[in-house]
Amino acid sequence: EGGGDNDTVKEKDEIRKHRLLKEDNLAKLKVSLYNKMRYYLDCQFNLLVYGVGSKRNFLNEFLTTKMNNAAFLFVNGYHASTTLKSISNSLLRFAGCHFGYHPNKSTSTLHDQIKVIK
Repeated sequence: EGGGDNDTVKEKDEIRKHRLLKEDNLAKLKVSLYNKMRYYLDCQFNLLVYGVGSKRNFLNEFLTTKMNNAAFLFVNGYHASTTLKSISNSLLRFAGCHFGYHPNKSTSTLHDQIKVIK
């Protein structure tokens, strides 16, 4: 009659094994994806990451493990206040911080900013 406790222990053990296998597979998948992402960036391509759910942790882990303190810019495209103008402002601030570009009054419009970014 004590078989119920043994079944529960066996079920918990199976669940634990399944979770560990799933975590191991996910870690291997991440390494593979991170290597491919780094390759594309090294070939001068940009990355566009989209889909349901947050990718912030995934991308932060990629940056810290594969990009060796490289400069990067996050654009929160899901946010309602994100506009082309806010993205161009961020790009120009990014350029100022990392490449010494300092905007002036001639880059106050979106059209002027896009010309500078090109």
